[in-house]
Amino acid sequence: MNPPFETKYKCLDIVFNVLNSVPKDTICAFILPNNRLDKIIGKARKILDSHTLEKIIKLPEMIFSGVVTSVFIFRAKVSHLNKPVFLMLHRK
Repeated sequence: MNPPFETKYKCLDIVFNVLNSVPKDTICAFILPNNRLDKIIGKARKILDSHTLEKIIKLPEMIFSGVVTSVFIFRAKVSHLNKPVFLMLHRK
């Protein structure tokens, strides 16, 4: 999914709603600004209490104008519980 990045649409609410709506162990990928989970700690913690962040794939900076983005890959309905996250950086 590529939820809207603007704050007024609350992209993390969309992520949380999707993850809560799919069956357990479903893998879901979302394109989000890199700092989105850092800026809204309460919502990020709420997501990770119920779902696992498996991987983050950093995208090239030129894909979206003015916004550095990554693909965040979650496993639905499996709590994160301090598991490590695999980070893949884009190389030029």
